[in-house]
Amino acid sequence: MLIADEKEALHCLKHITYFRLSGYWQIFVNANGKFRANTSCGQMLDIYKFDQELRKLVFGAIAMIEVSLRKEITRKYGLESKVFVAWLHNLTLLRNFCSHHRRIWNHGFAAIVRHQRKISFRKEWNPKSTRIYNSLLAIDHLLGKLPFPQDWYGRLEQLLKKLPEGYPQKHMGFPANEKQ
Repeated sequence: MLIADEKEALHCLKHITYFRLSGYWQIFVNANGKFRANTSCGQMLDIYKFDQELRKLVFGAIAMIEVSLRKEITRKYGLESKVFVAWLHNLTLLRNFCSHHRRIWNHGFAAIVRHQRKISFRKEWNPKSTRIYNSLLAIDHLLGKLPFPQDWYGRLEQLLKKLPEGYPQKHMGFPANEKQ
């Protein structure tokens, strides 16, 4: 790994910690366990900062959904009970990841977020993904049912434009045909 500023690298290791950063450099490691040529500490920090902003955005959205769900019933959201429960479970996991500062941008979750065919989403659902993409679609759908205006999806699109170059959205579970 290229380290342009040793002081900054030591500061990151001390304050962010090796354990937390190790999840971010996985995509820079090749099959033999070594960093790819020209990988820099700055690249890793860029993706760490992107993930930090993504966590804040997702955490805020989930907080709004949780408050609303306490007052609403499954029928309002147009979801079957099993799908609704699965989405709530997924959002709870995401919320916990956000609140404990865990990496979410390319994290693989244990289960695929369930889909309900009668729901139309803003983007194509990725039925094989265990990454955050389908969760983002579910968040957008649920926020769209809330009684107050917000532009969460617009903010998400703006944030996705900040995804550092060379980090394809496929790592987030976006379908192969989705614009990068």
